[in-house]
Amino acid sequence: MNKIERVDAALRGETVDRVPLSFFYHFPEHQRAGRAMAQAHLDFYREADPDYLKVMNDNFYDPPNFQTLTKPSEWAKLQPAPLTSRCFQDQLTGLREIVRAVGKEVPIITTVFNPFENGDGMSDWKATDHLKLEPEKVSEGLSTVADSLANFVRACIDAGASGIFFAAHGGQAARHTEAEFRKYIKPHDLTVLNAAEEAGAAFNLLHVCGENLRLQEYADYPAHAINWSPQLGNLSLAQGRRVFNRTITGGIDQNGAIIHGSQKDVSEEVLKAIEEMGTRGFMLGAGCALAQPVPARRLSWVRQTVVGRRARGLKQYTSKKEAVKVYRLFYPQIAVIVASRTTHRVEAEALNSVISGSSDPPRVVCAMKREAPVAVMIRKSKSFSVNWMDSRFVKSVDFLGFQREGNPRDKIKAAGLTWLPGSKTSTPVVSEAAAALECTLDRVIPLGDNDLVVGNVVSVRTTRDFSGYWQFKTYKPLIYFGAVPGKKAGRYVLFLSRRRGLASKSQGV
Repeated sequence: MNKIERVDAALRGETVDRVPLSFFYHFPEHQRAGRAMAQAHLDFYREADPDYLKVMNDNFYDPPNFQTLTKPSEWAKLQPAPLTSRCFQDQLTGLREIVRAVGKEVPIITTVFNPFENGDGMSDWKATDHLKLEPEKVSEGLSTVADSLANFVRACIDAGASGIFFAAHGGQAARHTEAEFRKYIKPHDLTVLNAAEEAGAAFNLLHVCGENLRLQEYADYPAHAINWSPQLGNLSLAQGRRVFNRTITGGIDQNGAIIHGSQKDVSEEVLKAIEEMGTRGFMLGAGCALAQPVPARRLSWVRQTVVGRRARGLKQYTSKKEAVKVYRLFYPQIAVIVASRTTHRVEAEALNSVISGSSDPPRVVCAMKREAPVAVMIRKSKSFSVNWMDSRFVKSVDFLGFQREGNPRDKIKAAGLTWLPGSKTSTPVVSEAAAALECTLDRVIPLGDNDLVVGNVVSVRTTRDFSGYWQFKTYKPLIYFGAVPGKKAGRYVLFLSRRRGLASKSQGV
């Protein structure tokens, strides 16, 4: 997968070849605008090699004739900032250069601080105090800021950005009540995010900033991925996933091992995050901007851990065609014969997907193809048998697992075996079986491309080798571990003794 494919799959919650990762930090003041900003980001991208590039934005809202807001009443007098404003053009100029250089190889999202954070900066960080005194005046000003930011966001998408990194402030429980947040902060956030969505953004990342957050208040924000810092008294990533039900990015403490820890410390943090979140719908990153610029060598430790984890054998299947083969993880399994009949026909099939479904009452569950002849027969006859075969009958079992031609009326006989009617039903029980269950059909449960056939056990027959448990004196199980590649035949291991376990002798029929 390339970077765009990897991130796109992660945002859709699909399988990825490895977990995507990205980090970011604030650049020095002389690298925060225009071409200098673009060059700083491109240098960082080529050194750190992130899977998506977040373009920093430290250019706060700056409308015409602006003066610091010292009183709540002044918020209502805020003027819109046109796109020609320096605060927007400084960012757009750099963004266009970045897109021109690497936009075809990596998703690019540009930072947009929410209206409340911009307003907080314009009021010398007194926005909360002002809002509590005259909330309607403050909200009127935030609405003006939101409309201007919405225009800026549309321009960013038009310039080639994949979406925005929306830094949402004001959601801390200690700053505002739920009612204040919902009425005076959230509507203006949604103005900006809705503009990004309507502009066709493919990757909007919602970053909820701060400590002791009411994360549930952001559950309906329109964004493709969510990010926050669990280290600041917030929900864990796993808990937050249940709130948002979307792709989560994070797992790395922005002021932890990545800043001052050893390579082992970083690797352990990465593996812990992946263990908690899995590899689908998750992207590695910090919970916020890294506390300070970090050498690319330290960031590379994260990538080495992710790539090394995969190289150690934890293959991630990247296509549906590969993923459907996961049933092979359950091999080897003991092969049995499931049989059923009507007046004129006997059907039988070798299966390995048979388990005990219940001990009281005793029930078995067989997974089989819905259209398989024996499955059709069971639905008609309402009964079936499960037969454990000794390894001496490997050819017969293989025949019933990979019947090559013809459609014999009596499959058991065609396999070189014999049968007798059950003691409780007329279902065929294989005479040569080391053990057999006679079952009546309880129910059929559709599951994907299979049916789960549930049977009530009405009779049990075993040889003397079974006495509460198998003794393995005369019974040598036939253990199936997959088809012979390129052939319609099975591969089996012959179990020789309890003490020796699986023998080295194997047979491909």
